[in-house]
Amino acid sequence: MEIRNYKQGDEVKILHLFEIVFGKKMSMEYWKWRFLNNPFSKDMLIHLMWEDENLIGQYALSPVEMKVDGKKKKAALAMSLMTHPDYQGMGVFAKLGHSLHEELKSKYGYHMIFAFPNNKTHSHYGFVKNLGWKDIAIIPMMSVKSQDLRFKIGDKTNYSLLDSFDGVEDECNNSNKPVRINYTPEYLQWRYMDNPSTAYKIIRLDNKNGFAVYKVISSFSGDGNYEIDLMEVVFGNDPRLLSEILNAIIDIEQDIKLNSFNIWKSIFAEDHIWYEKLGFKISQPLNYLSYLDFEDQALVSDFRNWEIGMGYSDVF
Repeated sequence: MEIRNYKQGDEVKILHLFEIVFGKKMSMEYWKWRFLNNPFSKDMLIHLMWEDENLIGQYALSPVEMKVDGKKKKAALAMSLMTHPDYQGMGVFAKLGHSLHEELKSKYGYHMIFAFPNNKTHSHYGFVKNLGWKDIAIIPMMSVKSQDLRFKIGDKTNYSLLDSFDGVEDECNNSNKPVRINYTPEYLQWRYMDNPSTAYKIIRLDNKNGFAVYKVISSFSGDGNYEIDLMEVVFGNDPRLLSEILNAIIDIEQDIKLNSFNIWKSIFAEDHIWYEKLGFKISQPLNYLSYLDFEDQALVSDFRNWEIGMGYSDVF
């Protein structure tokens, strides 16, 4: 077995391995968007393990520019980590991880890696047991059924649907948390509007500091209803504006059977209490936030310092 860096053309076998491991397809368009068109860096942070001409494992990272205490830091999101089923238990995951981690430090100068691993693919176990990662938190979903929202649905809300992030990037960067993604206009455009696999919508309350990015998904209950994933929400810590944002979304999506709203929200976030006030409750699924810090930054190890949201993950 041999480890080597990604080279052009390997993506064909990468996508084939993805389908074998996860039982679903990743489109070539999505792969190119995520790994070739990243606005933060053109670094190809992909190590592959081969047996002859057969691809049997991948450890892949997507560059992310973080701000830690106001300073820009090169970071990366771990994703699409996979081992061919016939080679499970042979240390493929660990060997690939150690190989790429060393290159991140010595060649590229990265400061940290983070991920949202799960138990389903045993990636969390592999990160912590074999690669020295540490856990920062378990992030729960917060959800509310539409009929359980604690405000008057239907009140008139004036809003606009936007087709770009021009003029609203400052609102996205309004967090006072010292550990967060650097929301540049280029990143926001790439993350949401250029994403080929998901249709996101951007709304802004007219003449007010209220702004949101969301997407519509089919309800996991399989009953023909739909749910709203709230990716980014800015409301100046004013619960009235949060109510108006949700009302605006309900108005926009009035032609579908809307079942619930979902959001990732840290219990340490200042606005957590306002979601509770409107009826949001802790729900499944639970998600790990794990990291590997090459600098041992104290700020990063404390979840109270993190801004966090669905947009940080590659899943939503």
